[in-house]
Amino acid sequence: MDYKLEYYNSSVQATLNAWPVGIRANFRGITIRMIEHGPHLGFPHTRAMSDGPFEIRAKAALDSFLQARKEAGLTQDEIARRMGTTRSAVSRLESSFGNDKHSPSFATLRKYAKACGKKLEIKLIG
Repeated sequence: MDYKLEYYNSSVQATLNAWPVGIRANFRGITIRMIEHGPHLGFPHTRAMSDGPFEIRAKAALDSFLQARKEAGLTQDEIARRMGTTRSAVSRLESSFGNDKHSPSFATLRKYAKACGKKLEIKLIG
């Protein structure tokens, strides 16, 4: 089944285009999956709102890094030690997940994931 993504109006689309790069990229990935597979992706990507509209949770992918640390029961100090850096560097990294001030490298994200006992997997969809 083919799906089509429609914006409520041009103002909504302009607001989305003003989001930080990382969140826009996550939004784009989620919308591609919705077009291919339908809107029922489930948490943490989408949530049904009523008889048709779905809330797209673009920040969820970035939040998964914070969630991984919390699930592992680790503090920023423990993550920093495992990464070979400082707590303040981990704090800056975590605060950058939802903004344009800093774009962490894949190597840094990989180290963070490993420190949480996870593996970072990057997938291109096209």
